[in-house]
Amino acid sequence: MKKRTLALLLALMMLASLLAGCGGQQAGTDADSSQDGYTIEVLKLISEGDFGGPNPFRHSTRGPGSTKMRHVFDSLLEAGTEGFIPWMAEDWSLSKDNLTYTFTLHDGITWHDGQPVTTDDIAFSIDYYSVYPNSGGNLFTADSSIVDSYEVVDERTIKITVAKALSTNTENIGTLPIIPKHIWENVEDPYNYDGDDKYIGCGMYKFVSYDPGTGSYQFEAYEDYYGHKAAAHYIDYAPVSDKILAFENGDVAMTDVSADLFDSYAAREDISMIAKNDEMGYRLMINMEKLPVFQDVEVRGALYQALNREKMVDAVFQGLGHVASAAYVPQTNPYYCDQVAEYPYDAAYAKSVLEPLNLSLRLVVGQDTAAEATLAEQVKMDLEAAGITVAVESYDVGTRDSMTASGDYDLAITYHGGWNAEPVSMLRAIYGVAPGSGSKWASYGYSSDELNTMLAAIPGIMDQDELAKAYDDVQILIAQEIPNLPLITQVSYAIYRPAEYDCWKAAFNSTQFANSRLSYTSDTNV
Repeated sequence: MKKRTLALLLALMMLASLLAGCGGQQAGTDADSSQDGYTIEVLKLISEGDFGGPNPFRHSTRGPGSTKMRHVFDSLLEAGTEGFIPWMAEDWSLSKDNLTYTFTLHDGITWHDGQPVTTDDIAFSIDYYSVYPNSGGNLFTADSSIVDSYEVVDERTIKITVAKALSTNTENIGTLPIIPKHIWENVEDPYNYDGDDKYIGCGMYKFVSYDPGTGSYQFEAYEDYYGHKAAAHYIDYAPVSDKILAFENGDVAMTDVSADLFDSYAAREDISMIAKNDEMGYRLMINMEKLPVFQDVEVRGALYQALNREKMVDAVFQGLGHVASAAYVPQTNPYYCDQVAEYPYDAAYAKSVLEPLNLSLRLVVGQDTAAEATLAEQVKMDLEAAGITVAVESYDVGTRDSMTASGDYDLAITYHGGWNAEPVSMLRAIYGVAPGSGSKWASYGYSSDELNTMLAAIPGIMDQDELAKAYDDVQILIAQEIPNLPLITQVSYAIYRPAEYDCWKAAFNSTQFANSRLSYTSDTNV
């Protein structure tokens, strides 16, 4: 196993240079981008596939899909390095009772078609999303809108009153993508609307092109943008066959580096590296509706103990990762509870429980990463050693997600981010949604009114000590019931050349710096 302590120390040292500022100039560009005030003419990034059209109704809610949408469609606030910061709003405040937000827009904001942005667009967005929820559904908690009312004070000022004081309100209201009233007010089916103006926003970048077949996207800096200076004149996402080769050839500005290459890149003076601790990870989903035997928590526990997760960390992440908590929240998250039940690897015990059941299971996996096949084979070997016959079925990510949403699996491996974010949204998405709701994470055959009640109460807790205890209680219950089996989380690293582009910044609530708007502006005061 790699020496994780040394690896993390090196990454943190390099992260200091990341936060120091934004600079760099792309070598070999035809135009001198600095003459136009840009840090780089074309910021070339790797496309990870088709994440839908970049508007609030078409994009995939996975991070890369939201990022592309948010290049084009702005919001009132943005997640800064230490908290939420003004974005479309030049100023904002919250009343003492935590119920009424007052936002004042920047002067002179325009849509990409030149039309002015006013608070009527904010009000329209709230009303429109109440009928046609946007992907991600910012305004909704437990199927009801968090907004009670609003008052348009003038063209630049709006007051929004929420139905209940919740700790999640600032993010949900502040990061709501704002859409132009003059385009969408006559659209009755936004999910299938295909007009030429469907990608008109007021963001830092304008939509240029999108090819769903290749997952390629291109954006151009909006010259009349009201806010922070765009760092790149163009952002170009394109597929590559070999990420490291593309990086070495200068075809992309940044890529993730595998653990086996970590040491060689950490030693290079021309390379900086960013650690992303436990942001991504794998879970094993169990369809207890199709397989009632797994409704017995002892059987689920035996299944968990059949899996050698330490070996998975080595095989999949070359040691740069962690065995996941049974309660999902990773050990590097400030809300992690170290009192949860653990399920250490015990092949003999697992076999004594599982072998008599004579199970033959379909294990559905996606093609999120090349390592997923390795993980699937490890799971298969461990379960077959415990007396379970396993057939692995591999599909593209979209098909796998559709299958898990519809319950077309016995076991399924899912890979996603958000593990190290503020936990309540992810915990509710994983443990609090009903099968048949369309969620790709619904736990078929499992429901808990007690857990749902505890999760629903968390956003209303403002006191930090009470919040920490509530998270402890939730994690203890989840680890006791293990509706699904968190497997391993990843300590991954991204590499880039600071001389070429040095604007990467992570938001306070995520280590996924490439998904943050802050990383695409050359302004250092964000």
